[in-house]
Amino acid sequence: PTTGLDSVNALRVGQLLQDLARDDKRTVLCTIHSPSSELFAVFDDLLLLAKGHVIYHGPTVDAAHYFASVGYPVPPRTNPAEYYMNLLQLPPAELQGLWESWEAYLISPAADKNLSVAPMELAVRTHNAGLDKRVGEKGSDFMTQLTQLTARSWRQCVRDPGATTGRTIKTIFFAILIGLFFFGVDNNAQGVQDRAGCLYLIMMNNFMTAAMTGVAAFPPERAVFLLEQSSENYNAYTYSFAKSFAELPFQIAYPVVFTGVMYFMVGFAQTAEAFFKMLLVLVLVGNLGHSFGLMAASVLPTAESAIAVVPLVIMPMSLVAGLFSNSSRLEPAWIWLEYLSIPRFCFMAMFLGEFDALDTLCAADDTSCSYKTGQDVINYYGFSKLSWGTCIYVQIIFLIGFKLIAAFSLWYQGMQKRGNLTFQRGLEVREMSPRAAALSARSLTPAATTPSEAHEPTSN
Repeated sequence: PTTGLDSVNALRVGQLLQDLARDDKRTVLCTIHSPSSELFAVFDDLLLLAKGHVIYHGPTVDAAHYFASVGYPVPPRTNPAEYYMNLLQLPPAELQGLWESWEAYLISPAADKNLSVAPMELAVRTHNAGLDKRVGEKGSDFMTQLTQLTARSWRQCVRDPGATTGRTIKTIFFAILIGLFFFGVDNNAQGVQDRAGCLYLIMMNNFMTAAMTGVAAFPPERAVFLLEQSSENYNAYTYSFAKSFAELPFQIAYPVVFTGVMYFMVGFAQTAEAFFKMLLVLVLVGNLGHSFGLMAASVLPTAESAIAVVPLVIMPMSLVAGLFSNSSRLEPAWIWLEYLSIPRFCFMAMFLGEFDALDTLCAADDTSCSYKTGQDVINYYGFSKLSWGTCIYVQIIFLIGFKLIAAFSLWYQGMQKRGNLTFQRGLEVREMSPRAAALSARSLTPAATTPSEAHEPTSN
C-alpha cells in the first residue's frame, strides 16, 4: 500500500491501517518494502520468509530479541526492517541455519507465549463454496475493468489541458492555413489539381498528427501498466480498448473542427452528402493514425524508436497513394504495396467523395478542359476500381487490425512481466549487498541435518 510514497505519507497510510485494525477490529495483511523505522513500528505482527521458509513469525517488538538469541543482534542506530531484509539475502547455507533455528524455536517453551504460532483450538473449515469460487476468479469482470480503465484514461486526458489546448490550436491553425492557401478553388482543369493536392495534404496532416499523438500516449504509462500486469489487476486487451474509448471523443472532435473551418473556405462540393462523407473519412483517418501510433508505441521498446519508425513506414505507402503516380504505372512491380498502403485508401475515399459530387467541371464548349465531369477525373487517376464504401470498409479493417496488434503486444508484455513466458536465472550466484556479505562472515550454531534434529535457540 505504500509503493511510490515518501516516508511521511507512507507512515500516514500505515497509521490508518493500524487504526482500522484497532478500532474496527479488522485483520489487515499486507506486504511492505523498505519501510522506515517509524512505519515498521506500526506493525503488530511480523512474518519473514526466505525462499519459502519462515525464519520468524511473531510480534514485531520481539523480533530483535529473537535474532539476537540466534547470533544476529540488530546493530545500534540501525533500521530493524533493513537489517532483517539483509538477513534474507544470506547464502543458502546460512539461511538453512536460520530455518532450523526457527524450527527449534517452535518446539521450545518460548514458543508457547507466541500467539502467532499457537495451534488452532477451534475447528477449521477448509472449504467454502462461495469463497472458493471468488478465489478462483481472476480480477473483476470485463465490464468493471472496461469502465474503470476508461474512466482513468479519460481523467488522464482531461488532466493534461496543455496537450488538448495545443492540439486544438494546431488543428484550427492548419485548417485556416489550408483554407487560405486553397481558398475558392475553381471548377476547371486547374481546380482539379488544386482539389487533389488539398485532399492529399488534409489526409496526411490529420493522419500524421493523430499518429504522433498515439505514439506519445503509451510510453509514459508503460511502467505502471507492466507493474499492474505483474499482479494481474486487469486484462491487457481491456486496457487497450479502454484507451481507445477514452480517446474517441477527441478523435471525433478534432476532425469536426478541422472540417468545419476548412471545407467551405476551400470551396469543396457544396452538398451535404459530400461534406459528411469527408467528415466521416477524416474521423476514420484520425482514429487510424492514433491506432497506428499506439500500435507502434506498444510494439517498440521506446518512444524514440516509435517516432523514428512511424514515418519510415508511412512514407513509402504515401508514394503509392495515387497523387504522385497513376495506378497503371505501378503494375505489376509495386501493386502489392497499393494493397498495404493506408494513405492510399484514405486518400481514395476523400477523392471519390469529392469528385463523385461534381457533375460538371468545365463548360461543354471549353475544348482546353480535359475533364468534363468528376467521374472523368476519377477515371484519369485510376480510382474507378473501388467504390467509396469499399474504401471505408478497408479503413475499418485496418483500424481493427491495428487495435488487435496493439492489444496482443500489451498482452504479451504482461505475460512476460508475470513470468509466464520468461524464467529467472542465476539466483544462486546473485551479488549480495555489502551488509549481507558482512553478515555471511558470521557463523550460526551448527545446523542440524534434518528439521527433526533442530536445536534450541542459542543465546548471545
